[in-house]
Amino acid sequence: INFLNSNFAFKTAMSLLKFIVRTNLLSAVAAFFITLTTLAYAGIQADYIFASISFFYIFSMYSINNYFEKEFLKLSNPYKYVIYEKFGKSLLIVSLAAMAASIFMALQYNAVTIAVLTGSYALGFMYSTAPVKQVIRRVKPGFFQKLYNSKIVTIFGWVVITVLIPILGTGMSITHFTTLGGYVFTLIFLRTTLLDLIAFQGDLIIGRETLPLWFGSDNMRILSSIVSAICIAVFGYSAIATHHYLFLIFILAIIYLLILMNIINRLNYLISLKYEVLVDVSFIFVILIYFLVR
Repeated sequence: INFLNSNFAFKTAMSLLKFIVRTNLLSAVAAFFITLTTLAYAGIQADYIFASISFFYIFSMYSINNYFEKEFLKLSNPYKYVIYEKFGKSLLIVSLAAMAASIFMALQYNAVTIAVLTGSYALGFMYSTAPVKQVIRRVKPGFFQKLYNSKIVTIFGWVVITVLIPILGTGMSITHFTTLGGYVFTLIFLRTTLLDLIAFQGDLIIGRETLPLWFGSDNMRILSSIVSAICIAVFGYSAIATHHYLFLIFILAIIYLLILMNIINRLNYLISLKYEVLVDVSFIFVILIYFLVR
C-alpha cells in the first residue's frame, strides 16, 4: 500500500510538473527570478513590480502564441496540443488580463519603459497571427522564414523583459546589458534550439522549416557550443572583474542545457518528446541559484 501511495504521489507530482512546464508557468516564474537576478547583479534592491511584469509578459506571450498555433502543435508537440485544446480559451483570457495588469503596473515608471513594454506586447501578440504568417511566407530570403519558424526571435523578448526594461526603469548602467543580456540570450537560445530538436520530426512531417531542419542537428549543436563558449567567457570575465563570484554558478544552467542537447540529439522522436520537461529544469537551476547568490 505504501508503494502504491508513493507511486501515485510521484505520478501526480510529475503530471503537475508537466502541466506547469507546458502552460509556460515555469518559464514565467523563471522570468520573475531572472529579472530579480538582473537587479541583484547591478546592486539594486529587489523590485517585485519589475519581476511581476516579466512573469505576466512571458506567460501571456507564450500562451497567446501557442493558442494561435494549436494546429502546428498537433503534430510537432501533441502533449502540449492536448492542453491548449482543452484549456486554450481559458489561458487566452487569463493572458489578456495579465497583459493589461502588467501595463498598468508599468505606469509608475518612465515613459520609455512603458513604450518598450507596450511595443514588445504588440509585436509578441502579432507574432503568430495569420496576417504576419502570410507576410513571412513572402519574405525573401528563406532564412527569415526558418528563423521565424524556429521561435528564435522569442529570445529578444526575453532579453527585453528581463534585462532591458529593468535597466530602463531603474537607470542602472547600460554595461550590465552586455553581461546579463548575453547570458539570457544564450540560456533562451539553447532552450529554443532544444525545443526545436524535440519537435524535429513533427516539423518535418508538416513541412515547417526550422533552423535545425535547415542547418542539421549536428551543426546546431556546434553553433550552440560556440554561442555558449562566448557567453561563458564574457559572463565569467565580468563576474570575476566585478567580484560577483557567486554569480558564476549561473553558468551551470548553460552547461546543463549543452549536455542535454547532446543526449537528445541521439534520441528518436517519441522518446525525445518526453525530454521537454527536462529542458526547463534549467529554469529550476536558475531559480535555486538566485536564492543562493542574493
